[in-house]
Amino acid sequence: MRKFLTMAACFVASLILILTYFQPIFYGYGNARELYLYENSSNALIVSADYHGRFNRADVKGESFTVDKENFDVFAFFARFNGKIKFTESVDGNISYYGYSPKIKYRCSLNGYVINLHVCVRKTDVKIGSPIIFGSF
Repeated sequence: MRKFLTMAACFVASLILILTYFQPIFYGYGNARELYLYENSSNALIVSADYHGRFNRADVKGESFTVDKENFDVFAFFARFNGKIKFTESVDGNISYYGYSPKIKYRCSLNGYVINLHVCVRKTDVKIGSPIIFGSF
């Protein structure tokens, strides 16, 4: 019986570890997500997936999502992830904030900085990606 309880405890601990590791980094900001697969670059395959689809993927190299601009605070979002804004840029009326968070595992180098959190404030909404937003924004 003791052997069984030890094995059961190991199984539960492993399950918790796996679910924690594969939980989306932006959990709680909506259901629909884009996942960046296979590569940490603009060559990544971008697919739509809900949270349940994320648990089956070991090839995810980044994630993104979109929220309504009216209900989003860029600085509170960075604070939630203990993130620091490294630089900003403005292109075609969109403002991009590039930063780093020790809580996020994805990373890339951009303009001499290690970046893993990209927030693009657009006219009607906000797109957030990690390590940066790939595809169109």
